[in-house]
Amino acid sequence: MNYPHIMQPALRLFTVLGSLSLPLSAAASSDEAGAGGPAVHWEAGLTYASGISKVTNQIEANFAVTKKSIWPVGLKLGGYAEYASGWGFGGSVGPWEVIRIDHGRYFGSGDSSYNYIVPITLDARYFFSGEGQGKVYVRAGLTQPIVGGDYLGSGTVGPVVAIGSEVWHGSHMSVGMEAGYDGSKVEVKGTAYNIPAVKVTPVAFTVGLFVRF
Repeated sequence: MNYPHIMQPALRLFTVLGSLSLPLSAAASSDEAGAGGPAVHWEAGLTYASGISKVTNQIEANFAVTKKSIWPVGLKLGGYAEYASGWGFGGSVGPWEVIRIDHGRYFGSGDSSYNYIVPITLDARYFFSGEGQGKVYVRAGLTQPIVGGDYLGSGTVGPVVAIGSEVWHGSHMSVGMEAGYDGSKVEVKGTAYNIPAVKVTPVAFTVGLFVRF
């Protein structure tokens, strides 16, 4: 099992979060400097991605291997700057998808390896004004998957759309739910036996639960 291999995206994740924090920190400074500036929020949650089964099915079909385990619910981290107009701009990393595959007869061994998919999204969102604690929003953007592993090739940018709402709102923390669709794709590699590479949608329909700070 190749544990160091799945640690590679961790470094990329922290790099992306660091790059996202720079403009958001600047927005926070603007907010502190005077009224009318954006409010900065951070999110952390778990998201179910329906498309991961498409990836595993295609890997099994191309390489005659067997999935050992998949993690369809992944960690998602993000942040955004919200303006008084109702618009918000930010990004996220995740949901982090991990697939463990037994090499099987294709590689001639009983070893297994990990394959990962980490979507990186930049988006704009709009919050609808309303009564009560619920805070409904819609968001749209673009996602670029970062991929790695023996069976996955490059990722292709795709659109993402979602609708969400806070189900509980506190003074310093909120809890919310979101449903959406991510059309980005990843390539399942082909083989030397004239089996072509195939692009599949690894995230597709999503349902998530998040905490917002």
